[in-house]
Amino acid sequence: MGVDFTATKYNNLYVSEIYELIDSVDRKDRPAALRQLWNKTLEQVIYFTYSPEIKFYRSKAPAYTPYKHNQDLAFVSMETVLDKMYLFLKDHPKANPNLTDKKRDKLWVDFMETMGADEAEAMTNMFNRKKGCKAITKALVNKVAPHFLAKG
Repeated sequence: MGVDFTATKYNNLYVSEIYELIDSVDRKDRPAALRQLWNKTLEQVIYFTYSPEIKFYRSKAPAYTPYKHNQDLAFVSMETVLDKMYLFLKDHPKANPNLTDKKRDKLWVDFMETMGADEAEAMTNMFNRKKGCKAITKALVNKVAPHFLAKG
């Protein structure tokens, strides 16, 4: 039968919603599901999770208190934080060299505490190099986009 996530209702999903959808489909349908649901935000999360080129300033994301309200009411989106990820990378040329780890920790906590809880969890898993979605493995990414993780 296959999967069909091409309908308009699937265009603006949160990454956490994409994770749920891909986890819910049969293993044989996961490549098609990932291809159909692939978007810029998911691409960035996958890249930061699996790319060996990515080196964060610390090995684990700082702890934070999750946002308790509806994700749609969050002050910060995942896209906003992904655009600022250079702040959390070791020796990134765009980051201010005077930015201390303590300040980076505060920035991370501020971002996570004002983002929807599910999206913040996905971001933290990404930072910690943990899969946020059981079904999206490095092998699946390589099957769907063979040269994606080989960028460089």
